[in-house]
Amino acid sequence: MRLDSYLPLIRGDAGYAALRDQLATARAARFSALEAAKPAVLAALHAELRRPTILLVSRLARGRQLAEELGAWTGRPEAIHLFPELDPLPYERLAPGPEPLYDRLRAMLALASASESGGPAPLVIVTTRGAADRIMTPAECRATTWRLKVGERIRPDRLVAEWVAAGYEPVSIVEGPGEFARRGGILDIFPTQLQIGDFELRIGDGGVAATVGGPDLIRNPQSAIRNASAAFRIELWGNDVDSIRVFDPATQRSAESVQEIVIGPAHEVRPALPEGAEELLGELDVRHASSRLQDEIEDELRQLREGQPFPRLEWWRGVLGHASILDYLPDDGLLIVDEPGAIAAMARQLHRQAEETYVDLIERGEAPGHAPRPYWTWEELESRLAHGAPQSALPGVVSQARTRLDLVLDPDALNADFVPAPTYSGRLGELRIAEFELRNEDEGGRSAERGVQNVDAEARDGGDPEAATRDAVPASRGIDGASAP
Repeated sequence: MRLDSYLPLIRGDAGYAALRDQLATARAARFSALEAAKPAVLAALHAELRRPTILLVSRLARGRQLAEELGAWTGRPEAIHLFPELDPLPYERLAPGPEPLYDRLRAMLALASASESGGPAPLVIVTTRGAADRIMTPAECRATTWRLKVGERIRPDRLVAEWVAAGYEPVSIVEGPGEFARRGGILDIFPTQLQIGDFELRIGDGGVAATVGGPDLIRNPQSAIRNASAAFRIELWGNDVDSIRVFDPATQRSAESVQEIVIGPAHEVRPALPEGAEELLGELDVRHASSRLQDEIEDELRQLREGQPFPRLEWWRGVLGHASILDYLPDDGLLIVDEPGAIAAMARQLHRQAEETYVDLIERGEAPGHAPRPYWTWEELESRLAHGAPQSALPGVVSQARTRLDLVLDPDALNADFVPAPTYSGRLGELRIAEFELRNEDEGGRSAERGVQNVDAEARDGGDPEAATRDAVPASRGIDGASAP
């Protein structure tokens, strides 16, 4: 369903117009709207302002609902991204599920490359817990993103080493996301930014271009083809890219050719220890951990020191992560906070739950003591919401003065001319009157006024209001205009 044709009605609302004008100059704004009206208001703002946007919500269910509704209201679902929370709780030693991880990586890449994309500005919906997770900085995300074109000269050895540093795992045969293989002059890679079945090829005048978690790479596409595979085979002629083809990991057979691909990082953090990390790692206490966990920690520390990726790399985000997804919003971006009070309460609740979970894991021997905290507290997040990331907390990222909009529901101070849908609670007489008026409005309003006057006259004469309504509305017609039995 597409609802973008109704956006001109939203833009005509006086309260919405005032908000749009305020956001053009102000650094902060507040807008009260009914819950059902929020997706329409957000879609209209995004279409008019064309600015990279983060929408912060309290819960995942709310985020999914808004993502679905905004996709219908904007008419550009490819610009809507969800940054959900991962399945494992903080401190739990589990590898993240692939679907939420790939959703998050797509959102990171969309925001990090927003200024270079030339496509629609991304709108990323972020949950409170998702915003609290520590991830790589925007600069690190851009540094681990590659754009490869047919005819381009590359250095294969260097490119392969960079893929490893970005978290891709070298294998003999590529079968799943996050893997790559090298066989002579052939490089196979399965980027993590797309799920199987969510890959789009676009055919234009200059051939075919593929977007892997990033922007459209060609203009005015003539048609689009959906392919079940998001893996690519890069064939080299010496150091030149001779061809790029999509291939099916199940059969290893090549399919369509593409002219250009964009490859992003495979994990939210890089498998490289930053400066000062050894001091943090030296505080880990595994004396009360199970023998299995001690072996796992020892093996993962070895891989980290060697710069090698592994499935539970995100567990080490307390050491490797220096940013929040909120830091990915560009200087000209718009930060929308849906019900700030609910988000603050949720952030504090998540912090309490995480610390309780950590104590329980230590007592069961399933987590080491003194592990670096893998998330930002509400106080740290709040500073990002107000001013951007502190320079000391986020090396290489300048504190941002972004525009913030608090979206709230205050029934006593609604800014937009939206009203709740009427309810009748079994009052059939009122329902039939409303139906009669709407029907006549659709027919040009020729008899609406006369019908209501008849009903009012019957009511004043002491008659039965419902009987009067039945007289005003032809009894031979049902509510859809068809003949009643």
